[in-house]
Amino acid sequence: MQQSFHLDHTASLPYFLEKTIFKGLVLMTHATKAVYKFLLSDYVKVSKVSIEDILYDEQDILRFMDKIEVIDFHQSGKLVISVDGNVAHLDKRSGNVESENEGLKESVQVAFRRIQNAVKPIPLSVF
Repeated sequence: MQQSFHLDHTASLPYFLEKTIFKGLVLMTHATKAVYKFLLSDYVKVSKVSIEDILYDEQDILRFMDKIEVIDFHQSGKLVISVDGNVAHLDKRSGNVESENEGLKESVQVAFRRIQNAVKPIPLSVF
């Protein structure tokens, strides 16, 4: 579970999604996805890596970007999470998780709490 999109944290995502068997879900807000695409494209253009050693190219990035599901961070509703055939339903407002698999249920709850604790609104009085 990634909470920011700096290249030192996320530059491997296109490789991971395009060159491995991973079939999981990648969620980003509209703004994160837009900026992330520019960061990745710039990274490929300025890389000093040989063609043989490059992990991904512009075409991989375009295919990868199509796999990102865009969400509104504050939208209500449930998010369906599927891992190895096990399904969990996460209420995005309350954090309640419904799943028959207790391990998945606990993992989703922990991830939700971590994200919730990491994302704090900036008070307007700071400006």
